[in-house]
Amino acid sequence: MKGKILSIVQNSVVIKADVRTDTEGIMGGMNSKGELYTNKYGAFNPNKLLNYEILYNDKSVGKISTIIGRVSDFFLVADIRDKGITSSIVGEDVEILKQNRNRKKQQKWSNQPPYKERDKSRQYGRSR
Repeated sequence: MKGKILSIVQNSVVIKADVRTDTEGIMGGMNSKGELYTNKYGAFNPNKLLNYEILYNDKSVGKISTIIGRVSDFFLVADIRDKGITSSIVGEDVEILKQNRNRKKQQKWSNQPPYKERDKSRQYGRSR
């Protein structure tokens, strides 16, 4: 999804999101005005954008912390992580993407053979 930077204040940036650039949003159903249907199954919900990453020039700038507005017309407020972001980029386009950096990695159990192939000398419970 794309958006446009409206303003930068201290450690926050305000972005006007354009849901029409989101293919999933378009597939979710839009009317001729470009507004998303809210009563259709699987309709777009802007609250799902919380904690999404904001990318500017393919670099992570911040994370979405607040959403203001209605389903078809809303603004995003993101916390800025990059200290090099200044008011000179107001009006620039940004990407809004879901990043999975904070997810726990799955534990690997590949060293252990499947249960059927385990050593038969070990039995259930206590040894006799």
